[in-house]
Amino acid sequence: MTRASIRLSLLALAATTISVAGVPALADGAHADQAAARAKSARDRRMILAPQKPNGSGIVVRYRVDATPQTGKTVPVAVSLERITGSDATVRFEGGAGLQLGTDRFPRALQAGRAAALTVDVLPDHAGLSYLHVFTTQDGITSVASIPVQVGKGEASLPSVGQLKSTADGDKILSIPVK
Repeated sequence: MTRASIRLSLLALAATTISVAGVPALADGAHADQAAARAKSARDRRMILAPQKPNGSGIVVRYRVDATPQTGKTVPVAVSLERITGSDATVRFEGGAGLQLGTDRFPRALQAGRAAALTVDVLPDHAGLSYLHVFTTQDGITSVASIPVQVGKGEASLPSVGQLKSTADGDKILSIPVK
């Protein structure tokens, strides 16, 4: 056999293997576009890795907001916790300004050596950006990760805390009352 015929045989073998390997994926009656849609759906449902400090608890937090947040409607937030090594590991959730937690009670103990998957229901009470804070503790060290929950397209809105006044020279002064 010449080198050319060996290459041709290898290419034929590879093509046969690829075509046979592709048959089971479509054997259930699914069309290629349905398979592509499923793959896109799985890709869109991937979890986001929350930033963490190197000197934190060491628990890795991933999250996904499972619905489009709307004011006054409960939104499920899927949270995955990984690299749990301490026997004293716990997780606690708190809603930031404008975000209330559902009925689940926290803190929760986490089992060492096993990843944890939790769903936390949050209730946004205004449009804008709010945060679900995830406090993880293990081996006496606590870390916090903040999960953004955006309602609408606007910027975060905070209530006005003072009155903006202008001086005779045109300078602006924010007068804030003391409590």
